[in-house]
Amino acid sequence: MNTLILSSGATFGPFRSVVTKTDRLVCDGVEYPLGVIGAYEISSSAPPAPAVLPAVPETVPMLNARRALYQAGKLAAVEAIIAALEGEEGDLARITWGAALSVQRHDPLTLRLMAALPLTDAEADALFIAAAAFQ
Repeated sequence: MNTLILSSGATFGPFRSVVTKTDRLVCDGVEYPLGVIGAYEISSSAPPAPAVLPAVPETVPMLNARRALYQAGKLAAVEAIIAALEGEEGDLARITWGAALSVQRHDPLTLRLMAALPLTDAEADALFIAAAAFQ
């Protein structure tokens, strides 16, 4: 991208292209007479690089998941939700929570906990990304 910086300090742009002619500048197809612009500089800068978002892991270690939940202030709520589940579903959830070595992003228990907290998909993704960042 290009920006015109006039001697007055005013700036115009950004422009994708600036072509210098003998009596005018052509900026993205628009002509600017040099008699109107006066003295100028052309400042070139690369467009900002697009943000690269970290990939959302499908699986994270259980320890890391608990640490991420703790740091987000949600660990106690998750444990309370699991403790309150009744019947076979509750028993299996407590067994899984207590013995699993990892947490899967799209596991039925994970999805149930997301709904109960409630967490959006983006918030759950952020927790999985945070969990994956722990060493």
